[in-house]
Amino acid sequence: MSEEHIDEETGEVLPAVAEAPRAPTVRTLDQIVNRANGGQYRDEMPRMLENFFAQMFIFAQDYGINAKGSFTVTLKTEVDCYGEVAVDLKPAVKLPDPPMAEGKARMFMHADGTLITHQQHEMPLFKDLKKRDQKLRDPGTRKPKD
Repeated sequence: MSEEHIDEETGEVLPAVAEAPRAPTVRTLDQIVNRANGGQYRDEMPRMLENFFAQMFIFAQDYGINAKGSFTVTLKTEVDCYGEVAVDLKPAVKLPDPPMAEGKARMFMHADGTLITHQQHEMPLFKDLKKRDQKLRDPGTRKPKD
């Protein structure tokens, strides 16, 4: 539907002026992905997503836990003074790390910053049974050098 244009001097109705055709607008992320990096990810992105979810499912099945990962798409853009937009797309996949086994390397921090094998409150409970008159020692004290 076009507006009527009226000449203010003569009052006659002027024919409608045809609007210039508009270029198609980019409205979705899918359209940006299809054009970014020269169309490199047009066919590759669906395969990457399918592979990502397959690996997450396999991980969850193998370890019997919920798999938590991320699929990140970073769009770096550059716009020049004439309005031309360059888009660089970088996908990144982060899969979960396998769960750690308990008790492999359990150590504790001593008050002076050194690593010790037992918690400090447990240390005074240990003594050498061969020496009957040995006193319990504080783990914070150091042996005198000979």
